[in-house]
Amino acid sequence: MQPEFCVEAVRLARALARHPMTMSPASDALAALLALTAARLPTRVGPDGVAQLLEDQPRQQWDRGLIALGLAHLDRSARGDELTVWHLRAEIASLHAMAPSAAETDWAHIVSIYDRLLDVDHSPVVELARAVAIGRADGPAAGLAALPASEGSPYGEAARGVFLSELGRSEEARWHFKKALALARTEPERRLMEKRLS
Repeated sequence: MQPEFCVEAVRLARALARHPMTMSPASDALAALLALTAARLPTRVGPDGVAQLLEDQPRQQWDRGLIALGLAHLDRSARGDELTVWHLRAEIASLHAMAPSAAETDWAHIVSIYDRLLDVDHSPVVELARAVAIGRADGPAAGLAALPASEGSPYGEAARGVFLSELGRSEEARWHFKKALALARTEPERRLMEKRLS
């Protein structure tokens, strides 16, 4: 994550949402998504340089001002009949932002949004995120069954490893964590996969 680029992205999206030529529900939805995502910047990488997954991020360190800004843009994005990929992604981000913890997140609602998102963005990233949400809503066996066959990212392999580990299938989990480590693209990712493997 490069915070200066994320902050600039939020600024530009807000400018689009306010300018008479570009203001629209979609512009507000994009601004909401970027603000809600940027709110988690301080916790994306821990003090030890290890990437932190959403469930491990200390939520008290999230930027409350950016969350409030994101929710305000999300509220403005609801005007009109348009529903875009940005609306759906921002709605998911808002549910994470408002949940007191990962365990208290409305995972079933998030799964239903991912189902709609797949209709407009049938990408491996969305499939992976949906599978993780299913695993949190319905248990690791359901999450494992929902994972895409192979999407070639360290996070896909790590998700498979997590679900297998939760099911008590340690050796299979270890194999997938090793594969995730081999696929890691950045030092924080590599450290995360090493931590999961250990």
